[in-house]
Amino acid sequence: MAGSSDTSREPGASIAPVSQHVLLRTEYAMFVLTTVFILARIAIHLSRRHKTLEFQDFFIYFAYTMYVGLWTEYIIAVPYLYRLTAFAAGEIEIYPTVTQDAGLMSRLIFSAQMLFYTCLFAVKLSLMTLYRKLLLGIGGVYYKIWWGIVVFIVLSWIGCIITSVSSCKSMKQFFQSGACASPEELEVQIISLYYSYAIDVLTDLMVMFLPIRLVWGIQMARGEKIGIMILFSGGFVCIIFATLRAVQIGIQNGKAVSPDPKWLTMWTVIEVSMAIIVGCSPSFASVVRGRINSKKTSYQGRYYHRHGDNVDLRAIGTNKRPNHNTDITSNSTLNENDSPGEQRELRRNPLFNRGITVTTTVQQNNKRMSEQTNV
Repeated sequence: MAGSSDTSREPGASIAPVSQHVLLRTEYAMFVLTTVFILARIAIHLSRRHKTLEFQDFFIYFAYTMYVGLWTEYIIAVPYLYRLTAFAAGEIEIYPTVTQDAGLMSRLIFSAQMLFYTCLFAVKLSLMTLYRKLLLGIGGVYYKIWWGIVVFIVLSWIGCIITSVSSCKSMKQFFQSGACASPEELEVQIISLYYSYAIDVLTDLMVMFLPIRLVWGIQMARGEKIGIMILFSGGFVCIIFATLRAVQIGIQNGKAVSPDPKWLTMWTVIEVSMAIIVGCSPSFASVVRGRINSKKTSYQGRYYHRHGDNVDLRAIGTNKRPNHNTDITSNSTLNENDSPGEQRELRRNPLFNRGITVTTTVQQNNKRMSEQTNV
């Protein structure tokens, strides 16, 4: 299976070895990096007015919890993995607990593999629940597409679990002694690896398709549109690392081989770390956008005050008929900290904020005039 403890691999099928020191150092570094992003996301969340957890928050934090479990199991399994590899290579003699160690390592790596699938698909669901806000005010066929993608993601997760479980003829023997290395079982492990890779890439593309398709047809500033599309294209980063993982652990001399457990543990941690980081990116985008808007507002305010004394307000926007109404039109932004209730009050699709136009009637020097400002 993808993630099995195949310590009896043929020498010619083995990928270049990675030292235990390099493997552990890489996994510790990725854990620290991922934790920093999660803590930053939590800090951003707590700094907002709305501190209640929404679905996208639940899924991303759930994914991180699965990641911690996966990482912990790999850290525990690594010493057993290298000891058993040394025994299989004849570098050390047989020792009393070799069978128990093989069974323990197999259980740890198999469990971590299940957490790997769960973590990746939790990140995808986190992004999907965030993107659902794009559909407010649109609905129609896009709601059906959204639900179709969500259902496909769930079914794909189930399929990955089933292919991994069916990789060994006897899961009982695998859990007891790590026995899962017959030619038929190795072939099924290769199929499982590339099935999970194909599903991972396909679901990433589907998750990116929906928001990019919506943004593509919206009239807005080109720079703003490009920035948002880049944000939604973060799934390409996940695809790149998924491809690197599949190639590194599943190809040797141009031929598909059963995954090497050492490379499997390292690249699994790397891929999941990058997926969680991508899942956190909308939080940082909202912070950057907020600062840009505040700077624009500050600049516009200074500009107005600087030129106000030299402008005849009576000649600006004067209406022939007095207007006592205040007209407010608003386009909100995609912000994962906005509550659905607030966004439903908006008149248009809550995706982009082009400013709030407020028309008021004021009096100066006993004359009626109209002033239009952009907030």
